[in-house]
Amino acid sequence: MHVVVCVKPIPPGAPSRRLNPVALTLDRTAPLVMDDVDAQGVELALQLAERASGCHGHCRVTAVSMAPEGALACLRGALAMGVGAGVVVSDDALAGSDSLVTAKVLAAVARRLAPDLIVAGTESSDGYTGTMPAQLAELLGLPSVTFVRALEVRDGVLVAERQGADRVDEVTCPLPALVTAMPGVRQPRYPSFSGLRASRSAPIEVLSLAELGLAAAQVGPAGSRQRVVAVRAAPARPPGVQVLDGGDGHVRIIEELVRSGAVGVSPSRGNSGPIRAAASSGVDRGPTVGPGEAGRGFSRIWVVTEPVEGRPGVADLDLLDWARGAAQVVEAVHWGPDARAAAPALGAHGASRVLSVGDLGDALPGAAVAAALAARVAAGPVPDAVLFSPSHDQRDIAGRLSARLDRPLLANAVGLTVCAGGDLVCDHDRSGGRERVSAVTSAGPPSLVLVRPRSLPVTPGPAERPGPPAEVVALPVLAEAGAWVAAAQVVRRARAVDGSVTRLDDAAVVVAGGRGVGSADQFGLVAELAALLGGAPAATRAVVDAGWAPFPLLVGQSGRTVAPEVYLAFGISGADQHVAGMAGARTIVAVNTDADAPIMALAHLAVVGDAPDILRRLVAHVAAIRASRPR
Repeated sequence: MHVVVCVKPIPPGAPSRRLNPVALTLDRTAPLVMDDVDAQGVELALQLAERASGCHGHCRVTAVSMAPEGALACLRGALAMGVGAGVVVSDDALAGSDSLVTAKVLAAVARRLAPDLIVAGTESSDGYTGTMPAQLAELLGLPSVTFVRALEVRDGVLVAERQGADRVDEVTCPLPALVTAMPGVRQPRYPSFSGLRASRSAPIEVLSLAELGLAAAQVGPAGSRQRVVAVRAAPARPPGVQVLDGGDGHVRIIEELVRSGAVGVSPSRGNSGPIRAAASSGVDRGPTVGPGEAGRGFSRIWVVTEPVEGRPGVADLDLLDWARGAAQVVEAVHWGPDARAAAPALGAHGASRVLSVGDLGDALPGAAVAAALAARVAAGPVPDAVLFSPSHDQRDIAGRLSARLDRPLLANAVGLTVCAGGDLVCDHDRSGGRERVSAVTSAGPPSLVLVRPRSLPVTPGPAERPGPPAEVVALPVLAEAGAWVAAAQVVRRARAVDGSVTRLDDAAVVVAGGRGVGSADQFGLVAELAALLGGAPAATRAVVDAGWAPFPLLVGQSGRTVAPEVYLAFGISGADQHVAGMAGARTIVAVNTDADAPIMALAHLAVVGDAPDILRRLVAHVAAIRASRPR
């Protein structure tokens, strides 16, 4: 068995991930290191190889990278961990390549190596797109299983434990296949002395574009057909207030919640009304978006809507609400056993039609939905844009559709504008929301965009301007896609969190805890306060890795992206990876002992104090208010 693991060299740490001021691409002149996310993939591949060897089989692992020639030290880091050989594609023309071009280059390498399994990270720490693996799988015609927690091969069949939004699925698929390694699940091994010594002489093959049959015009900015056109400071937040907890920090927090209109709790007396989250006001949650410079909006938009417990997801309905204010025709893409049941809700939010892929049974939807949409594009009419939310399944669909249509994919968009010539300009936040980057794609329609949840302004909701039920139109899955479309099958499903917990996607109030809450027991206070406020608990990567909270509660780059009315952050420092998942909150309240923690600069109210102590006081205070309400 031959396993290929993808390794990406990146600048070491967020401060080093700056843009080249001339080319407006990531500056890679600093020494590069292996992405921590890819180290997880290397560890997964090595563990699989060790189990195969223990069963009297043979498994070899090869690391593959696309990098400047000076980044060979990064590849040798993988070799020192135990990888047997390396292949690096190095060419100056590759600078500025997007995820689809990267997938094309890696696909050319994979065809030379003919592996049984390809392992990649879920997303890079400097790009955040999370779609390259799906693009690579589609280009190679392989089934894929993303967000894998555990993996084994039984009688030539891949058996994977896949992390979903609120559950863990057991998935099977035949080899050859591609998987992505879930971050934070396994601790990558440290290189041994013998491994370091062996890595110095381990073979690394350096390939040029010409050796892969690729031309310079097919890669870099020209091949990517998208470019950065502007970099500027992100819109400034109104200045927040920082206070020192003198025993009344919990009262200041409740006062801020009342001031913001987020919860109906009085800090000084009982409340005769319910303690609840206020409904969304329907006003702009983010930057200005909509019709373009010449005043022309979109002609047609597709919005992919994912069935969540039998109904469309909240983030997808928000995209429909935005789309109906930006396009003449809005169509929803849906899959599941009964699209007609979803049609009234989708129509109320602006969809005139539901393009239904139908019931996919237990198959993962990525390949099938992408195949059906590609066929619809070929048949016409072609939409100006296809919008996706960044869920696990929708990232797979978006990546595969990008490869099928040979269209670039723009990810993590917080703003969209149509220009006079028909180009689509997308705004993206980087550096923890401190910078805003505008990128334009010129590949022609449809533009494919992954949109950060609740980042686009919406027109008045269905209560004010409901639409009629949407017409349902069947989209047959392409017969030529064959067995590999349905090859990845869910054979067992298990919920990862209590079904009574408010879903993060739906919550207007999110109460999040970081390592500063102190322990798993004290993290229980986070969940208790969330329940009292009618909200949802959330966690940082450190808390999930420590086992204090399950993965479905993770907010951040490798977890959920939320934009609630109120985000309460207890004991959270505010690393860029976490801020990427919550910067869109309307009101942020932070509690930390460190007045200079990055989260404190983002907060509308920052309380300098002990997070567990203030949590306990808040829980007691809100519980007392609830108890004093008339029944």
